[in-house]
Amino acid sequence: MKLSLFNKEYDKCESDTSRVYMIEKYIYKSGLYAQQKKVLESISSNDKVYIANSRQMGTSKLILEYLCCELILSDSTNPLSIYIGSQSLKSTDFLRNYLCEILEIVPIKLWAQKKRPQKGIYVISNKKCIELYNGSKIYFGPIASEKIVGMNFTHVFIDCASFVNEEKLNGFLLYTMLTPKIIMNGDRNINPITLFIHKFKIEIMHWFYNPKYRKGLCLKCNADTFNIPENTDDNVIDQYLNLSCDISSDWYKEMEKCFVGKKLIDNEIF
Repeated sequence: MKLSLFNKEYDKCESDTSRVYMIEKYIYKSGLYAQQKKVLESISSNDKVYIANSRQMGTSKLILEYLCCELILSDSTNPLSIYIGSQSLKSTDFLRNYLCEILEIVPIKLWAQKKRPQKGIYVISNKKCIELYNGSKIYFGPIASEKIVGMNFTHVFIDCASFVNEEKLNGFLLYTMLTPKIIMNGDRNINPITLFIHKFKIEIMHWFYNPKYRKGLCLKCNADTFNIPENTDDNVIDQYLNLSCDISSDWYKEMEKCFVGKKLIDNEIF
């Protein structure tokens, strides 16, 4: 692709603040489904967003893809400082590895920083910190406010926030309250008062929003069960949930086997 075409592509990527265009074109080329696009639009237009997501929805990866787009579209005049935290070191290692994987697949000519690196995109790369050639930095660690004393961030991403100790989470959120963009995800087992106090916009990711999980889709209302088309509109299914109907599918039945107790199932698969 010629440089002039890359410049046009950069303009397209930058003008779409939801980063849907850039993700679908350069990262997740099989396309995003409707609710993923809605979540990205919410992240771009709100300072604080909590995504309550069902099991195996890929929301952590989606958020990292958004952050990668932000990193690539920044340059040395406006470098980003991002903190990515989770409840365990194993989790943060996974997040770091996936972030690097995405950064390395986007064409270097698409990056905003015009001075091209001779030794790769990384100035520093270790388990705790990555510094990119455009001046942006990404830090990784646990959710503990004492770990980030004296640091300021442009973005904070807390993965699996509902599994983080509530006292630690609140302390961390108080310390980072002036951060321009805070994104959290997790299941429904989070204290809603925490989200209310810190003014989070809440987005729901029901399992049936993912088309891959809809084979054998059916509604259960009282003693009746009936099949519904896999392409039934998300909003229609939402309406039946509001009428106390249960939604199931072949995938859902397999997931149910992983958990014991209705409360745990409802928190993990919803």
